[in-house]
Amino acid sequence: MDQAKLIAERIARRVSDGPTPERQTRGDSDLVSELAAMRASLGELQNRLVQIEAKVSSGHVQTSNIPQAPRTHSPWLGGINQANLHPSQERFGVEEATVSELVDFFQSEKTCSVEPGGKPCDHCAMCSSRGF
Repeated sequence: MDQAKLIAERIARRVSDGPTPERQTRGDSDLVSELAAMRASLGELQNRLVQIEAKVSSGHVQTSNIPQAPRTHSPWLGGINQANLHPSQERFGVEEATVSELVDFFQSEKTCSVEPGGKPCDHCAMCSSRGF
């Protein structure tokens, strides 16, 4: 974690300093060596991350010996409440868009002139047969 902090600080300093003529004339060899060093440190960080994930997943298996209630879902809600295994599988705004579309539909639907209570028209043709 310290290496990541050092790399972030170094990048922040470089960005805040801006380009200088001395840096531009150093040549490509300095840039190549610095990129190689960053790639090596990123590789080390990735290896550490793999080790941490392995420890977490093995620790999770040990604590899961406690019996848990099975997950149940309504067949009408299919995958809405399904837990995602990875953050990249999350879907944003789909439920809100569906709900707002339904609300807009029911608000814009004309009310039935035959039924009392302001119910929406279900297109039963009663009003046309009665001459409304």
